Amino acid sequence: MSNQEVTYSSLRFLQAPSQSQNRLRPGSTQRPGKDDDKGILLFCVISILLILVFKRIQEKPQQEEIPQNFSQKYNIIQKDNYLKEQLLTNKTLEYDILKNENLQLKKDLESLSKAKMSCHRKQGIFSKSLQNTGKLNEDRWSCCGVNCYYFTTKKESWTGCQKTCQCYNLSLLKIDDKDELDFVQPQTYGDSYWIGFSYNEKESKWKWIDNGTSPGT
Repeated sequence: MSNQEVTYSSLRFLQAPSQSQNRLRPGSTQRPGKDDDKGILLFCVISILLILVFKRIQEKPQQEEIPQNFSQKYNIIQKDNYLKEQLLTNKTLEYDILKNENLQLKKDLESLSKAKMSCHRKQGIFSKSLQNTGKLNEDRWSCCGVNCYYFTTKKESWTGCQKTCQCYNLSLLKIDDKDELDFVQPQTYGDSYWIGFSYNEKESKWKWIDNGTSPGT
């Protein structure tokens, strides 16, 4: 056996490249790898989520106020429109009232104009009669519009004339305005007539009769 040669050999096991690279040598440090990158990425994602959540929490009260503000503005606009409609309705009613008043005033003016024309025609007729006959000695009626006047040539006192008027359910003349005076005055033809104007001794002043009441009683 001493003549035989002895041969020695060493065995080696092949390893995958990834395993050989990940194995650390004594005294060396591990480099940052994919695990570190994933940790950083996860931290960034969590930070972004926290920021979004915080922002959402802050915006929530503002978003809740927006519908309330719109509701308040809508109510204000609705009330304003209602007030405008009421104002327009009132203005329309006022316009209709004024329009009716103007129409009535126009009718009254037309009636007054016709009455004055009637008065002038009556006055002209009596003036013509005066020129033809000299003086009218008979009792007569003279009308101006809705007012009629009774002229009598009887010679009576103021009290007697008042009683005569009362017999006809009338009263002595009470002149209300200048137009009435301008109509009545020419009807006298220069004669004197009693009117409902006398001196009140109790009150010490001149007064027109009121509702046929004698100022002396």
